[in-house]
Amino acid sequence: DMQASPGIPFPHRVTAAHSAELLDVIRNVQQRDNLPAWMMGFSAGGPSAANVAIAAPPSTPFGLILMSPNTGVDPHLLSMNLEAIQRPTLLLTHASDSCQGTSPANAPVVMSRLSATEARRHGSFTGGSAGTRGGGCDTTGSSLTRTIHEAVCPSE
Repeated sequence: DMQASPGIPFPHRVTAAHSAELLDVIRNVQQRDNLPAWMMGFSAGGPSAANVAIAAPPSTPFGLILMSPNTGVDPHLLSMNLEAIQRPTLLLTHASDSCQGTSPANAPVVMSRLSATEARRHGSFTGGSAGTRGGGCDTTGSSLTRTIHEAVCPSE
């Protein structure tokens, strides 16, 4: 359940302080490994990742992956200034996602609002395995994760 799960409180995910925390992580990874970075936000992490993508200076290069992002539980992705994102963005959803907070029906709205970046793509998946906790907010997210893993690592 997205509202009752432990972790970072939803209101903190869209603050300048949280954006600065994540920007420090990105910069440390880039300095240490000298590699391009991608910030991925899964479910409730979608607003966290979008927040740093909006706030980070253009001089810090990184891409954005939004995997079944929260678009329904405040503060959610659709309440943010998505039009300000100017980074390559990949939106991944699962066609059978039944979680109220991560409805794949919101994908066209998200994509249309990512209007400032030319490099944007939406991928919708099906299949995969069910989650371990059960319930709509676990099952399709785990299924999407499993489907991506199977596509990237088919021999495992």
